[in-house]
Amino acid sequence: MKIFYIVDYLNFVVKKTKSIYLTNKNIIYMDSCVYGVDITKKVTPLMVRNAITSCFLNAHSEVLDEMKEFGEFESEEEFEKMKLFDVSGLIKKFFEDVNGDYENPTKESILKVLKKLQEFAKNFRKPKIVNEHTKQIMVLVNKLK
Repeated sequence: MKIFYIVDYLNFVVKKTKSIYLTNKNIIYMDSCVYGVDITKKVTPLMVRNAITSCFLNAHSEVLDEMKEFGEFESEEEFEKMKLFDVSGLIKKFFEDVNGDYENPTKESILKVLKKLQEFAKNFRKPKIVNEHTKQIMVLVNKLK
């Protein structure tokens, strides 16, 4: 059974779940929810940035899990925090690369970061899978003004 991660950004905590979200080709959604964002309500750039982080964390979880053998972690929770820190750091770097602000993203900077993440992800995933994830994130991006 696949484990999915829900990221609590306020407390920088990663929670594992087996049942909250439905999955289709590793895309997390729930009726009107895309990566934890309710698309029936107003969507903000911060929500999209957080959804991108959750998407990337879930999509690359198996690769990140392989890092566990190279380090010593006090607990599973500590390891999950490290994975989130690693993914967040990559996304922050991509925001810097496109002259965007991670803390105050814009639709334009999100689109540029998304393009860089697509290129990066294609080193680890088949283009079809990367495109499926991008399609889901674009549902959120298209709700931004």
